[in-house]
Amino acid sequence: MVMKTVLGGILVLLLITARAQALSLANPGCEETCGNVTIPFPFGIGASCSANESFIVTCNNSFGPTVPYIRSINLQVLEISLEGTIRVNSPVITSNCSDRRHSTLEMDFSSTPFSFSDTKNQFTATGCNNLALINGQDIETGGCTSYCNSSWRPSTCYGINCCQTRIPSSLKYINVSLRSISPNYGGESCKRAFMVEQDWFTNLTNPFDVQSMENVPVVLDWTANTTCKNFIRRYDYINQYKTVCSCGGGEEGNPYLHGGCQDVDECANPSTNHCVHPNVCVNLQSGYGCFSPDKGSNKARMAIIGMLLSFL
Repeated sequence: MVMKTVLGGILVLLLITARAQALSLANPGCEETCGNVTIPFPFGIGASCSANESFIVTCNNSFGPTVPYIRSINLQVLEISLEGTIRVNSPVITSNCSDRRHSTLEMDFSSTPFSFSDTKNQFTATGCNNLALINGQDIETGGCTSYCNSSWRPSTCYGINCCQTRIPSSLKYINVSLRSISPNYGGESCKRAFMVEQDWFTNLTNPFDVQSMENVPVVLDWTANTTCKNFIRRYDYINQYKTVCSCGGGEEGNPYLHGGCQDVDECANPSTNHCVHPNVCVNLQSGYGCFSPDKGSNKARMAIIGMLLSFL
């Protein structure tokens, strides 16, 4: 009885320790949040906390609440995913709008590990008689035309007062220009253009709400030149592969940190295991087992011993 109590105490302590270690996604000794955004390694607040200069995050509180910026591209961070994406704020550019000064958009990620996600973004333009073009380096890479109908404000974006187009994969440079389709077709009306996260834009009640915004969310892909200490996951983007680190099955945490992947306790939540009463769920390294509660069950004993040894 005493031995069971001791083993149970050790097990609880080890599980608590492992869970505490799994909570931090930042480099050891570094701040994990900036404002309300989690900053996981290889990103880091300051040079000593990031993998390299491209992933340095600065916290800016000059204009109100603290917000994080990626220093290498000077864009505000909204969310970082260890799946290889980052959501940032991107400017909405305007031309001939009475409420906004004429603006331009040039974004160059050539010397960074970032690129526009072609699967999550679309280039979008609003306004009448609008020819919005994406200019790459010495070549036009895309664009769309938005025609006039002053009496109709559609809830979709298919060419009447609003248009969208997909973007090339691995796009690292854009220079957006706005012009009229024809000088005699609709005049020099207010025009806008922006790169935008498509899911966010689709969920707007009214797509023309963007006209009052200065920035919209955009998703960037990123890769880190590092040796994965755990598993590697590959994504196929039109015959192009992106490699990111990933924790193994039954694990969670940050695979970019040494020891950053920790076992998930599937037994702590009934929805993450399929054990049916009277069987007892026993958490195992990278999985779980359903065992009979019979005191003489060698399987249950061996499972508990194996679980304890896996943490040592």
